[in-house]
Amino acid sequence: MVMLKAFLKLMRMTRDSTSHSLLNQSSKEHHYKRWHRNIGLVIQLAPVLLALGIWYGGGWRSLEGAAYVGLFKARQASMPVNRWDDRIAVIAIDDLTLSKTQQFPVPRQTYVQLLSKLDSALPGAIVFDILFLDPSPDDAAFAQAISESWNVVLAIASAPKGNGDLAELVPSLSASAAALGHVNVSPDVDGIPRQLSLYHGSTPSLSIAALQVYEESLAATIGETKDNRAIATPYHRIPPSSLEENQAWVNWPGPIQSSTSDCRVTDEPGELRTYPLICVLEGTIPINLFADKIVLIGATAQGLDPLYTPFHRSPAVSNVYLHAALINNLLNDQLLRRMPSWLEKVMLLGFGLLTIMMLQQLNLLGRIGVIASFPLLWFGIAVLGLQASWLLPVAAPIGVLLLAFLGVQGREQWEKQQLMNLFQVYVSTDTAQRILSHKEQVLTQSSLPVETLMATVLFVDIREFTHVAEHLPPPKLMEWLNRYFSSMTACITAHGGTVDKYIGDEIMAVFMPSDQEMESIRQTALSAIAASFDMLTSLQKLNEELQFEELPTIEFGIGIHTGHVAAGNVGSVARLNYSVVGDAVNVASRLQSINKIVLDHNPHNILVSQETYRYVGAHYVGYSIGKIPLRGRQRKVLAYSILQPLPSTA
Repeated sequence: MVMLKAFLKLMRMTRDSTSHSLLNQSSKEHHYKRWHRNIGLVIQLAPVLLALGIWYGGGWRSLEGAAYVGLFKARQASMPVNRWDDRIAVIAIDDLTLSKTQQFPVPRQTYVQLLSKLDSALPGAIVFDILFLDPSPDDAAFAQAISESWNVVLAIASAPKGNGDLAELVPSLSASAAALGHVNVSPDVDGIPRQLSLYHGSTPSLSIAALQVYEESLAATIGETKDNRAIATPYHRIPPSSLEENQAWVNWPGPIQSSTSDCRVTDEPGELRTYPLICVLEGTIPINLFADKIVLIGATAQGLDPLYTPFHRSPAVSNVYLHAALINNLLNDQLLRRMPSWLEKVMLLGFGLLTIMMLQQLNLLGRIGVIASFPLLWFGIAVLGLQASWLLPVAAPIGVLLLAFLGVQGREQWEKQQLMNLFQVYVSTDTAQRILSHKEQVLTQSSLPVETLMATVLFVDIREFTHVAEHLPPPKLMEWLNRYFSSMTACITAHGGTVDKYIGDEIMAVFMPSDQEMESIRQTALSAIAASFDMLTSLQKLNEELQFEELPTIEFGIGIHTGHVAAGNVGSVARLNYSVVGDAVNVASRLQSINKIVLDHNPHNILVSQETYRYVGAHYVGYSIGKIPLRGRQRKVLAYSILQPLPSTA
């Protein structure tokens, strides 16, 4: 409390020094009490605003991705029903097929045989999730088979060059196909693709193309066996320019059963039918199973075209099932829906405020009960939402709750943390330390005392900065300058210096002695020179990076002087800064400026005053450049350039 009183007294003193004529002391105390009362509200709201900021910045994305997986697993565990549409079937190039054919890739003549067999079943659409990019001797026969089938969809993907264009298929094959569909997939960081683009430019996805051909095929089919079930989601009829959202969120119908290893036919309700290619070719799978079906053909053998899903990670399945899932969603209007982005933000904000109001009414035990039970409750609500094809945010609301809890707890700890929080808001770390070390003087003298001491002041300035600023765009200039500042500041602080301020492209640093003994003062001068040589080394490395990036390289000049300075608070009632002033500061600044014209015997652009050289001469080789006039100063200064460390100290 003594330290708190000292700091508050200092704060009142700094305000009184400029505004006493406008406000009396009682009015100032009233304003402070009001600020003190409202700061608790700020502490409570800050976590909620932080949660919204994280949402804007995409910080919840990875956690929401994990929740996406958890929701599907929980839905399957609580409602263990597969939701695969029986209008979809997969013919798999699986391990059984490859073990019998002993060929990979599968010859295109094999696909000719497959299409010939499927023709008798009249499938609704035949969809190849295989890229036919390279020509083969069987292309003419394959193109003829595709043309005769008239309902074949071929896959196309982005070109390897990565310029956004789609790759060219074998011309005879693409010309024979009923449609082409892109198979571009962009998995999230965990390898699971959660969204697919319905269109790549004007090219539909494989699933959209399949539905377009499927609908046309059924319209042309005549017979009692025709499947007349409607397609629930008409995305395949909506032009790309009319779509509100090109990204479709995949609603996984359920786990995928791999193809059988002995050509047995399974007919479990809700299962996705997967049949080995070799079994279809050999006739052990009844061909009429594919009547009116959307038949996808793709590689499912282990290690080929792997796909992670919420249900499959070890082992993975294959990408053909991703397109099957999206077709399943479109057939049954089961694409995942999400709230509009603005509504999610409003929901998080309102939820955070309501949570704060509720937690304020509870003791610590009650609050712990809320934060322990709410995540389970909300997760259960989200699982029910998923059952209705709604994907609710999970991680963000739970995160808001936890952050709101921290905010409420933080407000109760406000008084205990007030001193350090005030220090961090109003003063630098150095000032805080000096306030603490002089708290008795602050209490008795109502002021942070001004100290006069010997210190070493260093100025470093970029040469030709005006020219660089003229040619670099402001954002690029800021990035360029900050990289330089970061590199130089690290060197200064590594040697015990403190950056007092940044002035444009200039850095002012102070090396304060631990006491006013000669050896401590000498050490500050030596530290300033050592920091300068470190800055030269760091600048060389930085320039190599800048040159590689075709950015302007940097040259600087350094001026150093050791002398008496006055250390204390400098500024206004609105902003205080602990700094040093005095002739020693001016001398160091002028030495840095004179570097521009002192070219001979000054290889490193480091100029020091005679006072500094007296302390460092036993450790560094210097060259006297004589007495030089400094702008704005009557007395000349004997200056030295620093050439190199002496061998004993190098």
